Amino acid sequence: MGTWSWGATSVLLLTGCVAGHDSVDWLEAQPSADEAESLESSGALVAASRPVAQVPGFDVAIELDGADVALSWSAQPGATDYTVWHAADAYFEPGDPGSTALATGPSTSYAHAVAGDGVHHYYRVVAHANPGDEVSTIVGKYAHLLYSGYNKIPQPLVTGMTDAAAFSQPHTSYLHAVYLYDGPSQGFQYWSPGGGTPFTYALGQVPIADVYGLWAQVYEDVGYVPDEGGIELLLSPGLNIATVPLEFGDTTAGELLAAVPSAWRVGRWDPIAQDRVWYDGSGSDFAVEAGRDVYVEVWQSSMWPPDPGSQAPPPSGNPLNGIGAPQAVATGLLFTEGALWLADEGALLFTDLEADELWRYDPGVGTTRLRAPSDRFANGLAEDPQGRRIECQHKTQRVARFEADGSETVIASEWQGQTLNSPDDAVTGSDGSLYFTDPTIGGMYHLGNVQYMPLGFQGVYRVDPNGGLHLVDDGLDEPAGIALSPAGDTLYVSDWGTGIVHAYPVNPDGTTGAGVVFNTEAPGADSMCVDVDGNLFVTTNQGIWALRPDGTQWGLISLPEEPANCAFGGPDMLTMYVTARTSVYTVEMVIPGAPMFGG
Repeated sequence: MGTWSWGATSVLLLTGCVAGHDSVDWLEAQPSADEAESLESSGALVAASRPVAQVPGFDVAIELDGADVALSWSAQPGATDYTVWHAADAYFEPGDPGSTALATGPSTSYAHAVAGDGVHHYYRVVAHANPGDEVSTIVGKYAHLLYSGYNKIPQPLVTGMTDAAAFSQPHTSYLHAVYLYDGPSQGFQYWSPGGGTPFTYALGQVPIADVYGLWAQVYEDVGYVPDEGGIELLLSPGLNIATVPLEFGDTTAGELLAAVPSAWRVGRWDPIAQDRVWYDGSGSDFAVEAGRDVYVEVWQSSMWPPDPGSQAPPPSGNPLNGIGAPQAVATGLLFTEGALWLADEGALLFTDLEADELWRYDPGVGTTRLRAPSDRFANGLAEDPQGRRIECQHKTQRVARFEADGSETVIASEWQGQTLNSPDDAVTGSDGSLYFTDPTIGGMYHLGNVQYMPLGFQGVYRVDPNGGLHLVDDGLDEPAGIALSPAGDTLYVSDWGTGIVHAYPVNPDGTTGAGVVFNTEAPGADSMCVDVDGNLFVTTNQGIWALRPDGTQWGLISLPEEPANCAFGGPDMLTMYVTARTSVYTVEMVIPGAPMFGG
């Protein structure tokens, strides 16, 4: 096993290899690589014996004696002296860089003061003899420094501490409580010595001790994980705590991420910072030893452990890594909105909502005003599969389509005989269904000044290919932006009034199912656009939030002005066009935008 130091944790691992030997016979019990990252505790020193690799003829015994590691071995035939070598590398050879000769002499024992000093400790003994020296197995001692705060401690399987009460026995003097994370409920089971029924836990699960004070406790046989096939855990959607099986071997967070297709990030606990460190395909990967417990966050249920050597495709990278700085391509306007990329023409359409104007931007050429004030106050723009422009018009309180001859066809203006509020944004599905939002935003004096809104609710609607109007949702505060996932199977709707983004399943015929909350951290959520990896970009009063397909945040695209709408465009769909108050900006992206019509 490799070594990995977690802050000031002192872990002394017992492993086995010997110079000139290709194989090692192990004791029946296989050790885990670590007792647990500290999730909380009190600076107490915990230690555990681990089985020695069996190499015939020269085995070194190892114990923890107070603050010392006590080594002992039998006298070797013909040996005159013994040199004790020490290193932090589980596979070191005597004399390797980083190894140290601690003592040389005839003694067959040695005590080394190490407990709680914050590094791994491994030892080899060289018997100096003729005709040549003999080198012992590598041995190590497991001495884990617990920190004030929470401490995760893999279940000591051999000692049979299978419930919270048994687990608490060594901690009685300083234990607040024992916790166990439950994936299905996404919460913690809890028990304290003060009362209640202690919960049980299964092999390979990771109890969490809430303790205080500084104690030097020694555990025997702590930190084991089951043999191959012994860990079979269901990863529930959301956060899970799992142990990397020994047979998986030393690995990295990136390899685990690739091995669990439904995972979007893997984490470890930093006991010093008392916080999690994550790897999601971007940023710094980190090493994970076999036997280490990790956080695994998944977007759908799957089984743990992963198969060693799994060749699952690596996750997509962070869509914000390497993007360009915002560049203004149009300015001097009042309130830009309605970004729509015309792929066939290589141009962008957008509206100046407050000025009640329609504009076109041609890259490398500039802007052209296509329509003077017309008392429409058009906001969101869309395009149908036939290439016809669709407008959400605040002032007329309708959704309209512009035909090839320039005539205007009303698509929706009423719901059950009552006038719509002020349609805001629209998107078209591959089957020809049109989805649009209908908030009361057009009632603002500078955005249409609509006075008559009899519906009494703000709706999300679908117009089917035959022209029938269907209500998708009437429970949102101010539904504004609307978008489809790349496959067209999810409809996203932003609620400008609450800052919540909702998601609705879309059936093959265009009908929708019940919505769920997708993200709650998008203040002033407005219009949206989607890339080919399913990342959703939401314009907010903070900038553009990039959301993963599970609704969590990648990060923020900051702009000089508050954005209102966005659309991918350009010949390679790698340019994001952003309408932001008085200007239109471009941001060069690294992942292209999804094709139109959700398919």
